[in-house]
Amino acid sequence: MRVVLDTNILVSGLAGPGSTPGRIVSAWRHAERFELVISEPLILELRRVVTYSKVQALFAKSGFTEKDVQEFIDLICLKAITVDVSGVALETVPKDPKDVPVMATLIASGAEWLVTGDKRDLLSLGMRNILTATQFMQRFDALRPPPLAEEPQAIYRVLQAWRRRQAAVPA
Repeated sequence: MRVVLDTNILVSGLAGPGSTPGRIVSAWRHAERFELVISEPLILELRRVVTYSKVQALFAKSGFTEKDVQEFIDLICLKAITVDVSGVALETVPKDPKDVPVMATLIASGAEWLVTGDKRDLLSLGMRNILTATQFMQRFDALRPPPLAEEPQAIYRVLQAWRRRQAAVPA
């Protein structure tokens, strides 16, 4: 199953591993229960959004450093399916022009679902394959991450252990 996660879901998922968006991100990251689909415009948006002071404060509160966030984005770039959205014609155009790349990613990829928190623009389009994080988890409750990922600090501890092992390996 292919799924597009809007930037707000990716950011919320990293900042709050125990939250519903966090459970969705963990289901992809740790259990690979679905294929994440991304496009270059969405990656650029994600890179821009994580520089906002409000978002950086969220990450810091969760114990994530700037390096952790960049590694998360790198992981997305490596593991997600990247689609080309150039030339995609949209039948339904969102009110906010910033949401056009999100819709183009959904169309270009043929993904079954777009998960977003954007109630004003994307969810209001009324398309059956655009869901909130809660709706997505209700439909696919089997996507629950392993218990390790449900504990908010567990991901951080695993990441730290991995870094220590990497530092011990000679170059």
